[in-house]
Amino acid sequence: MPLGLDLISVKRSRDTITPILLDEKSFPKINWLISRISMYTNNKYESIDFLELENTFLDWKVGRGLIKVLLRSYFKLEERRFEDILNHEELLNLKRQKIERPIDLRIEFFKFIQNEYGGVIPTGKYEEALKKAAEHFGLSNPKILSELLYLDNLQNRVIRLNKEFSAEDIASFYNFEVLMTLLYYATSVSMRIDSKNYGFIAKKVYPICKRYGVLVDFVITRENNNLKISMVGPKQLFGRPIKYGLAMASALSQVFRIMDQVNLKSWWLSANLKIRNKDCKLKIDSRKLKYIRPLPAYEKTEWETFFDSDVEKRLFWIFESTKPRGWTIEREPEPIQVEDILVIPDFILSRGDTRVFVEIVGFWRKEYVERKIQKYTTLCRYGIPIFLLIDSKIFESFKEVPCAKLKYVSKGSGKIEFSWKRFFEILSSFEKNK
Repeated sequence: MPLGLDLISVKRSRDTITPILLDEKSFPKINWLISRISMYTNNKYESIDFLELENTFLDWKVGRGLIKVLLRSYFKLEERRFEDILNHEELLNLKRQKIERPIDLRIEFFKFIQNEYGGVIPTGKYEEALKKAAEHFGLSNPKILSELLYLDNLQNRVIRLNKEFSAEDIASFYNFEVLMTLLYYATSVSMRIDSKNYGFIAKKVYPICKRYGVLVDFVITRENNNLKISMVGPKQLFGRPIKYGLAMASALSQVFRIMDQVNLKSWWLSANLKIRNKDCKLKIDSRKLKYIRPLPAYEKTEWETFFDSDVEKRLFWIFESTKPRGWTIEREPEPIQVEDILVIPDFILSRGDTRVFVEIVGFWRKEYVERKIQKYTTLCRYGIPIFLLIDSKIFESFKEVPCAKLKYVSKGSGKIEFSWKRFFEILSSFEKNK
């Protein structure tokens, strides 16, 4: 969850914004903040004196943002249950009326008020109404009913100690949340990673981006042999690109998790943002940002069973289950590198010693199609055995690409059509050309 723009401070220089982030100078204040919030443990969230805590920082937004991060990591907000307040008999009374959650109780309470008072409690009658309702629900104390009605409200949650982290950890978590919040407003993101292990990183990042519906490109920069990851949205032609900022931020949160796992420290990030109808740029250099890593909530997630299109899903399960004509299938194999291009095909189809890379080409935005055409043309020029299965709506755009290709037609409701006969003829041609 993002911090929210209202809790982020930035500096502006023309069209570029630079967020205010934390370094080791903030550690003493973070430790003080931890000690103060610790005094509120086992008390309700509403008991926190935010003004006192925020005033520790010159910028109250930083203070409020840090409190939010602390309550997601070092501390947790625990929702109380009926069992924590009611006795056994009262619990049975509610259960008989099929009331198990605060929202159930609110619904029944409003029904009761509707029947008793026509939907609105008369002035000066609130205590009387609460007493009648408590008796109706089998509760001994009207004040308890008032508390139970909104037990799930944030203000009523109880602060508990979750897991101890250092001030460095908290600063890292805060910086990460600031970055993710800004990236929620991204229309495109580019990230350059200084690592010779770019094949491993690309293979990890690719299924994550597919899972979030983000289009991703990989390029090996010639001057320094770094991996450049470019993300754009949406995955389909339709819709405003900015609405996929959430998807790109979510995908990048997992990218940072991977980088943290392999202890990768050198990277550069740039993004085009649209914030409150204004275009701006964000640039981050890891050399100037010592502390950043995802919160523990961004835990490892496996994406191997996810398919981002119906044609991909259909093709995989047909080959996986029946192995037609002896062909076997493998998803997202090792990346192919040619010149500065790095491509992870959707599948490899194999029979005997013949291996064919298969790419599903969906109904993408024009700019993304143009980049893909350049990549596929280069791969074919180097003799890479690649087979393109292309959406009929953009098939003509690929007519100059010297690769084996076949169009498919989307019929709606997840149905697609293409010629299986022609499909296997194309596969067989790779065997003959060996």
